[in-house]
Amino acid sequence: MAVTLDRSRLIERFQSEFGAKPQRVFFAPGRINLIGEHIDYLGGTVLPAAIDRGIVAFLRRRDDRMLRLRSVEQPNGVDINLDALPDRADALPESWSGYAIGMIRMYLRNVSSGFDVLFASNLPVGSGLSSSAALEVLTGYIAQALSIEDFAMNEKQRIQLALDAQSIENRYIGVQCGIMDQFAVAMGRKDHALHLNTETLDYRYIPFKSDRHTIVVMNSNRPRKLSESKYNERRAQCDEALSLIQRLRPQYENLVAVPEEDLNILSAEPILFRRARHAVTENLRVTEAIAALSAGHIERFGALLDESHRSLRDDYEVSCFELDSLQEISRAHPACIGSRMTGAGFGGCAIALLETVDPAVVLDFAETVGAAYRKATDFSADIFAVQLMDGVHEEVL
Repeated sequence: MAVTLDRSRLIERFQSEFGAKPQRVFFAPGRINLIGEHIDYLGGTVLPAAIDRGIVAFLRRRDDRMLRLRSVEQPNGVDINLDALPDRADALPESWSGYAIGMIRMYLRNVSSGFDVLFASNLPVGSGLSSSAALEVLTGYIAQALSIEDFAMNEKQRIQLALDAQSIENRYIGVQCGIMDQFAVAMGRKDHALHLNTETLDYRYIPFKSDRHTIVVMNSNRPRKLSESKYNERRAQCDEALSLIQRLRPQYENLVAVPEEDLNILSAEPILFRRARHAVTENLRVTEAIAALSAGHIERFGALLDESHRSLRDDYEVSCFELDSLQEISRAHPACIGSRMTGAGFGGCAIALLETVDPAVVLDFAETVGAAYRKATDFSADIFAVQLMDGVHEEVL
């Protein structure tokens, strides 16, 4: 569990909310995507990683069918009978609870009694670190673990959990996301990134522990909601681009499989051409990034982060002034060897790769970038180093 989540204070909060101490505690990490953005729903390969910030859930079983959900970060909770769960998220009084209740509905057959849960998070909401996927995967894990002591999921069960969480996001919440976020939260491994083929779900772990480099997250504090953004519009544009290409090249089953030279088929559709060019070149960047990491060419990996941001900014048009400012300002710092927006964009977070593990240099980076960003945008950025960690799991209370 991330050290900034104070366990003793949260247990006191649980007891204050529910009148008894919790019986179990669970944790789901957030995720960063190192590279491979906006191609997880296009059949691409991606390189996400679970991080040491996330959501913790304290739980106590009940003797009735009542479900009581509380969040430290949200002002109101939800009390609802398990036999009266709504069939859509917008019927709930608190929007955040839809992610949890959707997963409980998915696994209702596993839930023999009601329970009380207190969620607490050190993931900024709407920032691109997958707080929604973490909440979905965490609640799905809890629902299956509720009646089983010493519960642990095997590989097959974790993959299915990720798929079920994606399904809830698509059908219950209404965001047509890909599988990357849920997969990383369910399948993360300490000191490793996850190279995932989103078409086949083939994956492998890529070591990413260095005694010379630090990954830093920079939260722009410009929040966005995916269901209210142009996320679904971008996906529709990519579907249209593929459909046009398939009229002449029916052998391509997904957009990232199209060779760059065949993108000229879209020359009469400049917007679709740019969307498709991002998808194709970003997928190639993931392959090159894996090779660079495997060969120890960390500088080339950093350069690929920069290239990815430019493509997301210019071709896919999912960046914004604040994210572009963070990217440019961070690259001006002498310790930074690459940076880019991460997540869906339209606000949220960027990441930077620093060629240092010196806490003083990391602090200087945070202070220097933070001051310049505040001057440029009037927003205050939250800037913090992260480590890569394991996926969703139960902890010792």
